[in-house]
Amino acid sequence: MFRRYLVIFCLTALITGCKKETFDPIEYSENIEVRIHTLLNGTEIVKNTALNFNDTVQLNLADLKFYISGITFINEKNQEEKAAFKAYDENVFLYQLGNSGKLSLIVPPGKYKSIAFNVGLTPEINDLNPNQFTASHPLSRDQDMYWDMMKYRFFVLDGKADYPVKGNFTHVMSYHLGGDEYLRTVELPFEITLTDSKVSALNIYFDLEKVFKDIDWTTFFSFHSIQDEKENGLKMMDNISQSFR
Repeated sequence: MFRRYLVIFCLTALITGCKKETFDPIEYSENIEVRIHTLLNGTEIVKNTALNFNDTVQLNLADLKFYISGITFINEKNQEEKAAFKAYDENVFLYQLGNSGKLSLIVPPGKYKSIAFNVGLTPEINDLNPNQFTASHPLSRDQDMYWDMMKYRFFVLDGKADYPVKGNFTHVMSYHLGGDEYLRTVELPFEITLTDSKVSALNIYFDLEKVFKDIDWTTFFSFHSIQDEKENGLKMMDNISQSFR
């Protein structure tokens, strides 16, 4: 078995000009594509486009970004298999509204019953220096997700609502959540069989409406992870972790 995978790897290396990979191609193959869809009131969110936030208010988002990290797949024996990215070692993805929201992952073949991931970054990753990464890396300073004083932002939402006057988008909404205590873990059930010869697809949906459950956004409309209104900030992060399906 080992020799068979080794031969495959050597042939691949010849074809790609012996490009250095950041994962072990003897054990892994790129075999699943995960796509994240963000919804508001049942409609896929489009950047800088007004959508119904509730029955009377519309919301126009200028920015929506969040980190997903520590992606694992749980098999039928409740064993976790860590996913990997082809381009870099860190198991981190930065969702950005307006981009594809697509993750091409490398996962060992097998039968799986769920996917688990962090919303945010572990303390070890949160302590990394953003200047050590190339511009396109999700942890790079160029992604505008790093505070020099408070490390990485885990979740960013910036937009405006037409409140209190309908059609007049003057109600600014700005939430930048980050810090070790804001890290949350999500596990979503699904059944899928991954092979090393077929790329499978998995769709994950993020419902922005649920982010504001039991939160009065008319008064709690701006938060940047400081002590003031921290209780609401942590509540919002709880809601964020429960907004995926």
